Amino acid sequence: MKIISRLTILLLIILSIACGKQKNPAGGPEDKSPLKIVSISPENYNSISGKEIEILFNKSLDRKSVTNSFQFYPPLDSYQIETSTRSVKITIEDSLKANQNIYFTILDIVKDTRNNTLEMPKTYIYSNGKLQDTKITGIIRYEKEEDSKLDKELILLDADSISMFSKTFKRSSFDIDGLDSKQYVLRCYIDKTNNGRYNIEKEPYYETLVDSTEIRNVELYLSYADTTRVLAKSAKAIYNNLVEIKLSEVPEFIDDIEIICLKDTTNLKIEFSDLDQDILNIVTTNQDTTMYEIRLKDIFDSNDNKTDLTVKTFQGSVKADTLAPELLSTSPRNGSSVYNSKPQFSLVFNEIIKSSDFVSSLKEIETGRIIATKIIKANSHNVIIEAQKELKNYNSYLLTISSKTKDLSGNRLIDDVLISFMVTLKSDS
Repeated sequence: MKIISRLTILLLIILSIACGKQKNPAGGPEDKSPLKIVSISPENYNSISGKEIEILFNKSLDRKSVTNSFQFYPPLDSYQIETSTRSVKITIEDSLKANQNIYFTILDIVKDTRNNTLEMPKTYIYSNGKLQDTKITGIIRYEKEEDSKLDKELILLDADSISMFSKTFKRSSFDIDGLDSKQYVLRCYIDKTNNGRYNIEKEPYYETLVDSTEIRNVELYLSYADTTRVLAKSAKAIYNNLVEIKLSEVPEFIDDIEIICLKDTTNLKIEFSDLDQDILNIVTTNQDTTMYEIRLKDIFDSNDNKTDLTVKTFQGSVKADTLAPELLSTSPRNGSSVYNSKPQFSLVFNEIIKSSDFVSSLKEIETGRIIATKIIKANSHNVIIEAQKELKNYNSYLLTISSKTKDLSGNRLIDDVLISFMVTLKSDS
């Protein structure tokens, strides 16, 4: 009996090992394929008046990831999400505006149960009534031509910088359709670090304002934020005859400035420009509300670094300046002494003053004699004038900035500004 029992136990051990060898490995190969959308209802460019969207995915969903994976534009206050194994149903509870496009984006943070995310964000365009279908197309130029082979990230925002949707593409051209007729902000960059956001130190970038009612073709220039070059950071029409450009640093010299009307490619006439540190003020003939592109060419900084071209777009303005200019400061100040027989006077205004619109007089108080002056600098916020004859030592003088002095729009100073001073020359001894 003991021998049989031992044999029985040995046989069971052998059978157990054999069965273990025949068993398939647990788990199988790891699933690393991205999550994909199989179908969506309604389909792209269809009506959403039923207020329901159903999405079918190719794999089982991680239900926790679904909660924040959807984005509507215009933003909605209330909608319900129901999730089953491979599908999601969204029910909109807000009232929808008639004949308005709705942009619905499925973000790439939705995941399957193996932690694989959606292969890329996907935006669907729906309508509640008539579909608005203006279109923006464009091409992309590159600072570094090798970037043309990489994926580009294009982000569309409304004029208030609220994100509408984004798309990833490889070509050097793009098109966006199904748009309302209004202004948009286009941002484009190359995500070289693959972190889903723009890295200013490593990646090329461009941003522009586009009015889809007037222009449909745009040119994006993907350039790097090179701190050794002067670039235009922003452009804005302050009034119907004044444009302000903010630069990345103070330039030494700008060789050429051009403003082009994008509607008909004509040039907006530039009367003159004034550089105030890193702010470039450009005085133009009257604009309208169309889109313009400003091109600054051959810019040099103090270290002779050259920027061949920097481009910015802006919307023109029909707003006229109706405010009187103000004299902010003077040097010398009223009641002070000057130590030069031919002094210069620096006058800082809150607006640009043209040389032809500046009116002043210089009088010797003791005799009433008028002293001629000449303008050293104008067409700027800062006007500098100089006495043309030597002034007498220990005599008092009165400089009058006349109320006839005007700004670019013809608004005059409210009152004369009086600056009295005494000449006190230093003794040679």
